[in-house]
Amino acid sequence: MLARPGLEGDRSPPRHAFDGVGLHGAIARADALDELAADVDDADRAVTQMQDGPRGLLRITAPLHFGWIGGVVAEHLRGHPEASVEVVCTDRIVDLVAEGFDAALRLGAPSDTSLVARRLGALPRYLVAAPAYIASRGAPRAPSDLAGHDVLVSTGARAVGPPGARWVLHRGARRAEVRATPRATANDLEVLHRIVLAGVGIGMLPREGRLSRVLDGWSPADVPLHAVYPGTRHLSPKVKVFLDLVRERMSPALRDRGREIRANEAQMDDGSPESHKRAQNGRRPGA
Repeated sequence: MLARPGLEGDRSPPRHAFDGVGLHGAIARADALDELAADVDDADRAVTQMQDGPRGLLRITAPLHFGWIGGVVAEHLRGHPEASVEVVCTDRIVDLVAEGFDAALRLGAPSDTSLVARRLGALPRYLVAAPAYIASRGAPRAPSDLAGHDVLVSTGARAVGPPGARWVLHRGARRAEVRATPRATANDLEVLHRIVLAGVGIGMLPREGRLSRVLDGWSPADVPLHAVYPGTRHLSPKVKVFLDLVRERMSPALRDRGREIRANEAQMDDGSPESHKRAQNGRRPGA
């Protein structure tokens, strides 16, 4: 007699049982549904937060000497009373996830593929020298002339020029590569700026101030500024709103920073007799 399903002697698997493939597929579908539900929750949360505006603590890192970012932070705080910001300026490459940061502002091409990178703008660079240096050594007329000049080179994690004294210049579609032995190097742009201002060589800097541009028409490539942040499904409104503001204010901020530097440099000696006289006249009696 044939055994009936479900009765003793029936060795066939129950109808609801899964083989290995079926079980794996069911688990995968369940995981997909959980992920979809999480996406919906994240999206709902993001919409709610966006409607309410940024709130809570925003932690970001930025390069040293990025003082102009302070004005952007102040504007962000004025516009969003429930937001707060912590800015850590460092040239160290910070582990955003391990150290609990929301985003970082970084110069140059992004190198960490695990992070999302958003281009905010670019930092221009110029070949510059003090008027006193040009008066004593003359101005280069072509890129090849730089080999006969004293060059001052930035080095380190935040250098805005290639390592060493290898400079790549562009003029339209033309390209020139210059190699020279640096007279001095510095891993801090403020230090390098003061060395150039003292009139001892030609440097590549992100601003002119009271320095004079040389090789007008030839220029190094701009350095891109990126915001990088962990690759989450939905960018937090407190991060998005702030980065949007940085991008919007970046060019005016750098322009204003240039005006500030020129004003400060009016009190500095660039090595020329005229600037020395200005400095003497600007001192208080008895100083």
